[in-house]
Amino acid sequence: MGAKKGRLEISGPLLLLQLWSWSHLPLGRPKVIFEKPKEGDEPDEEEDEHEVHLDYNPVFGAKWCAAHAFDVPHNAGTEYYRNQIDLIPEGVVDWQPYDDLLEQMPFEVHQDSDWWFARVPLMHFWIVEFHYPHKVMRQFGLRQPIPPSLPRGEAEVWRLRKIKHFAGKSNNWELVHANYVQEYNRVEARVWPEYIHFDVASLPEYRHWFQQNGMYTILFDSQCLGGLNEPITYPRDSIE
Repeated sequence: MGAKKGRLEISGPLLLLQLWSWSHLPLGRPKVIFEKPKEGDEPDEEEDEHEVHLDYNPVFGAKWCAAHAFDVPHNAGTEYYRNQIDLIPEGVVDWQPYDDLLEQMPFEVHQDSDWWFARVPLMHFWIVEFHYPHKVMRQFGLRQPIPPSLPRGEAEVWRLRKIKHFAGKSNNWELVHANYVQEYNRVEARVWPEYIHFDVASLPEYRHWFQQNGMYTILFDSQCLGGLNEPITYPRDSIE
């Protein structure tokens, strides 16, 4: 995210972020009015002919390829959503929305499942991003430990994000990022060692840590939010 002419801008794979949010959090999630028919289903004669004959695409994001209705106006405002994120109780988060798809994945995916837990740099030419799965173990159905300190400092992360690819300039990115390539090749030594299934008894310790280092109210039990859900009027974004 950056500022330009007094405006805040955000970049990156925003569609993936939106699909992730809709899948995990009830906040901002639309209601599906019309779902595309699955392969082999008979279409409803009253449905729109163009929509009915679209090829069915069984990827996860296709579940949102439908007519939507939203309970909250599109210009509800950032303050409203920030407040609602703070008030999300533990019980309404869908931590593993992809479980039903795991059985459909190819054998090769499961064979390399240890890589899902590897704390390694991910590289694509000049781009280097660090994979920290130990911060989101609940999404694998595992116990969420208090994460250790990150192996890379903020200064190094920002330095890598400032690297640009310029047209006409040739770089051997494998050589430029040689240290990260070597670290990636030692993946077996970087796999997160704990494979303990999640249990509710382990949550209070992590919640206490998170509320000391993150948002104070997020991940509260629903009974802790008793007096916090009173309607509040928030300014709306000037989007028509």
